[in-house]
Amino acid sequence: MLNKNLELKKNNYELNQELLYYFLENLMSSDSKAMGTLLNIKRDIEAFLLFLYHNNDSEINTKNIINYLEYIEELYKESSYISKASSLRQFINWLNLENNPFWKLKISINYEDFKFYTFEEIFPEPEEKFDCDNLIVRTLYEPYLSIDELTKLRVSDFNQASGKLNIRGKDIKISDTLSYALKFYLKNKHSSIVQDSISLNDPLFLNSESKPLKSLDILSILKERNLKNIYLKRSRIIHLLNESKSISEIEDILAIKLSNFYQPFVKEKDYRLLSAYNKFHPRA
Repeated sequence: MLNKNLELKKNNYELNQELLYYFLENLMSSDSKAMGTLLNIKRDIEAFLLFLYHNNDSEINTKNIINYLEYIEELYKESSYISKASSLRQFINWLNLENNPFWKLKISINYEDFKFYTFEEIFPEPEEKFDCDNLIVRTLYEPYLSIDELTKLRVSDFNQASGKLNIRGKDIKISDTLSYALKFYLKNKHSSIVQDSISLNDPLFLNSESKPLKSLDILSILKERNLKNIYLKRSRIIHLLNESKSISEIEDILAIKLSNFYQPFVKEKDYRLLSAYNKFHPRA
C-alpha cells in the first residue's frame, strides 16, 4: 500500500511538471511577458509543486492551495507573497479549477472575508499592567514591523525625547502608550536583565537569557497568543482605515508603500466623511 501511494505521488508530481510546461508554453505564445517575468513565474510555481510533493500526494486542489498560501504568508514579506500568489493564480486560472481560492486576492475583496485580528484579540490584558511579551507584540503591531526589523532594533533607534522609532530609515511617531512602555522597559527591565548600564548599540529587546531577541523568540510569543505575524501586520492597516485614515496617510505614518491589496477597504470616495458620519451622527 505504501509503495502504491509513493507511486501515485510520483505520478502526480510528474503530471504537474507536464502541466507547468504547457502553461509556460501558452504564456510564451499568447502573452508579451518579459523573459525575466516568465522565469519568476516558473520558479514560483515549481516551489508550489515541490511543496505539494513534500507535504501530500501532489494533487492540486483547493485545500492544498490554501495550505500553501498560508505557508508562504508566514515565510515572505507582503510584497513577495502577493507576487508569488499572483504567479500561482495565473496557473490555477489556466487550469480552470473549481472553487478557486484566489478570489480573496482580487480587488473586489469584501471586508467581511478578510482575516485580521481585533485590537482586543491582540492585547487582551489591561494596558496598565506591564508585560514584556505584550510590549514586543505592540512594537511589532503598531509601526507595522516585520519580525526581522524588530530583531534589528537598537536602543539608539528609540528616541525617548520625541517618542519616535527609527524604522526603514525614517523616524516614525509611535503612540504615547508604546513610548511610555518602552521607557519603562529600558529603565526597569532592560538594565536589570543585563545588570549593567545600557549602551546605545545594545539590542532594544533581550530574551530571558540576556541575549538579543531572535526571530524564534518572537514566533514563540505569537504562537502562545494564537497570533500570526501576517495577520498581525495587516490588522494594523485595517485599524488605521477604521480611524478614517487614507491610504496615503497610512503610507506616511508607517513609512511603507502599500500594495493594492488594501484598496477595497476604501469603498467610497468620501470614505472618511462617511466614517465620521457613522461615528457621530445620532441616527447613524
